[in-house]
Amino acid sequence: MSTAETVKNPMSEPVSVDGVEIPLMMGMSVKSGWTQADNQEILRLSTTVLKLATFNFLLTFVGVIIGLAIGIAVGLKDGGFYTMMVVLLLLAFLVLRCGVVGVKTRNEKCCGCCCCGYLKAFFIIYVIFCL
Repeated sequence: MSTAETVKNPMSEPVSVDGVEIPLMMGMSVKSGWTQADNQEILRLSTTVLKLATFNFLLTFVGVIIGLAIGIAVGLKDGGFYTMMVVLLLLAFLVLRCGVVGVKTRNEKCCGCCCCGYLKAFFIIYVIFCL
């Protein structure tokens, strides 16, 4: 047996009985609705969606905390600034939730009004959020 066969990739997803565990960050993972038997491209894209959503939320959270600290430090009394910070944080949380629920439920419908799944909502909100 060669050395390459015995060394495992530490970032590989451990397989569970029901689905694939997709790591988000240290100590956190999401159980996917897809299994190892599904197309590997779906698993790769699911991992990308979750990593993008997590990074987006963490970056927005840190930015909002810094923005609020600066606003409080300079004595900013404008309510619009603080409202914008809360809206940004809520949008980032919504993107994270749509990504996680979409991967967990195999892109189940997010509401009863249309055929839009959670991953489609993730994409739409993420594009609007980036503008």
